Amino acid sequence: MMQSISSYINPNTRALTSNYKNTVIKDKEAYNGAMSQHLLNPVEDLAQALKTPIKLAKGASLSRQNNSVNIAEGQSIRVNGGHVLTVTTHGVEVSGGDNPYDTESYVKAQRMADALASMLRNAGGTMTTVAHSKEEYARYTEGITDVMSYLGIDTSKDFTVNGMKYSKNKDGWYESEANSEAQTAYEQLKANNRTYQFADEKPKNRLLILVIITFKQYRRV
Repeated sequence: MMQSISSYINPNTRALTSNYKNTVIKDKEAYNGAMSQHLLNPVEDLAQALKTPIKLAKGASLSRQNNSVNIAEGQSIRVNGGHVLTVTTHGVEVSGGDNPYDTESYVKAQRMADALASMLRNAGGTMTTVAHSKEEYARYTEGITDVMSYLGIDTSKDFTVNGMKYSKNKDGWYESEANSEAQTAYEQLKANNRTYQFADEKPKNRLLILVIITFKQYRRV
């Protein structure tokens, strides 16, 4: 009788294994680092991410030629309605405002502050997921588009914030280069596993065809 042996990818060594138990991740921290931004484990402790100080640039700078910006602690960004965004290691604060009764203007400034804080956490590696729904991604994208325009960054093409490159994905949301690479690696991993599973099916299919042919020949006799 022909024996079918299943093969899997060992995520710890990237080698094939016939033992399914070897697919368990042994060193989770090392594996997450290799896969970048914890793509295979997207659920993170948001409270912990918000408590962790943001890793900011040592100094503020802007390069229009490279479409990149470095944002440092204490940097102030003047935005709509006279509001000012101030960057700290714990978030982005909103102050000022020409009209204290213009709530719409304040809400827009606050949206930019929240989006920028999330992107800075993401660029610094302390937050892997910047939104958890389509609505949140839409607000995040709008906020980033607005605040980057005040910084002189063109978001219609690839841009870099604190050393991390961002671009719009197929859904129109800003995605970091690290996350994009991790997504590609993950899709390749799934494709490889599917390939090996399909390969396992070939001996079974050949055996089934052989049985059918033999049965038909037997009936003719």
